[in-house]
Amino acid sequence: MVAGFSDATNVPIAPVIRSSSLCSIKSNFLNLIHQADITVNGKSIEQCQPFINMARHFQLISEMSENDLKTLGHSVGFAPTLDNPRSARCQPTYASTAKASGNGYSNNRTFGSTSDVQTGIPTTSLAFGNAAGQYKIGRYVDLSNYASGIYGGTGLMLGSNLNTEFRPYYTTSGNLMIWHDYGVIKLNYFFESLN
Repeated sequence: MVAGFSDATNVPIAPVIRSSSLCSIKSNFLNLIHQADITVNGKSIEQCQPFINMARHFQLISEMSENDLKTLGHSVGFAPTLDNPRSARCQPTYASTAKASGNGYSNNRTFGSTSDVQTGIPTTSLAFGNAAGQYKIGRYVDLSNYASGIYGGTGLMLGSNLNTEFRPYYTTSGNLMIWHDYGVIKLNYFFESLN
């Protein structure tokens, strides 16, 4: 995923520190597949309808118990707890600083703020944030702002090493924020023939 900030005149500006918590893949990895089919020797064996990802997502969150969510959910991209509305915000007017979640409706605020009153929700409930979003963001290693000696310039926490191990990380390039993520998508959730 790639994102960026701009000023009031749409000129790109540098990301602020701790911007790594701005984006993550929501809900689960099944949402990444829109439509698919199985073809063997040129013959279509099984097809999934468009938007099957939404139906399977609803099916999973309806059928998984709390224990399933905690023990198996991470394998398909769920957090141990379900998403909640505390991460949703609406920025009705243009924000001149990089602190806003974006213009219009966004659902990416993982951490609450006692001073944030954009939604009119009492600030005491915002202080806890969204635990599901915090879990997702916690998967990423932030390579953009590490101090020398913590990760080390030639240490284990290099993007190339993390890529080799399929571990998510966040970095910046110029004025862009870049999230590298990996997800396991079990096709038996889409195709009964593979179950």
